[in-house]
Amino acid sequence: MVKQKMKCLRGLIFLLIGCCSITAIAGVTGKITGLVRDKSIGEALVGANILVEGQMFGAASDIDGRYFILSIPPGTYTLHVSMIGYGRVTVKDVKVNIDHTTTVNMDLESQAIDMGQEVVVTATRPVIQKDITNSTQFALFKAVNP
Repeated sequence: MVKQKMKCLRGLIFLLIGCCSITAIAGVTGKITGLVRDKSIGEALVGANILVEGQMFGAASDIDGRYFILSIPPGTYTLHVSMIGYGRVTVKDVKVNIDHTTTVNMDLESQAIDMGQEVVVTATRPVIQKDITNSTQFALFKAVNP
């Protein structure tokens, strides 16, 4: 009789442990994935930046233009996609659910970069050259040939 109660108790304990471990394994976050392409030619864009607004989450597209952002808490988000030479794209109302993958594909339009002003760079020789170990004197051409 005692052995039968012990078996029953053991079975109940294993059942409780099994139920607790299943809930511990269940996820509490979701994932966003997708593809970033050039709008005019449909080619994958490498290195496009995808950021989740208001969060510390983001990714860059790989060699195939694919990206994925893991461990995002459930909710509705706005994505910002940018890349040098392309216009910025904003995707609103991206819904993330627990243990689900949300797919968001984006096409970026080519755009010229406007610097706004001219940049002038003037080259000068440094007073001290760190790679020279001996003394050097510079003379102008006029001073050598009078």
